[in-house]
Amino acid sequence: MDKLCACEERRNNVITIIGLILFILGFSLSIWAKTVMRSSWGLPATLNTSRQSRNPIYVGLLLTSVGYFLTLRSPLLITMLPVFIYFYWAMLSEEKLLLAVFGEKYKEYLSTTPRFLFF
Repeated sequence: MDKLCACEERRNNVITIIGLILFILGFSLSIWAKTVMRSSWGLPATLNTSRQSRNPIYVGLLLTSVGYFLTLRSPLLITMLPVFIYFYWAMLSEEKLLLAVFGEKYKEYLSTTPRFLFF
């Protein structure tokens, strides 16, 4: 019985550590992206901030949220599903607007840069 409890405790510690790492990475990514994008706000960020993701702020916020709920080991993580859906909808809406404003240059950017991290 003690081995089972020790194993469960280690699993909980690993989940907490993963949650903290995701929280810190997500928060840092959001702050970094906003800071870098500030100088080019309103223009497509085709060079500096968004080679791995067209939406680094959204990705950072999602990672921060998942990390927070994993750290707390909260079943309320499921409540983030509507937020994820909303962020995805917002990304699609923003892409339509940017495509209308920036045309072919933005279309090229869409074809070379993933929406999220690596996909």
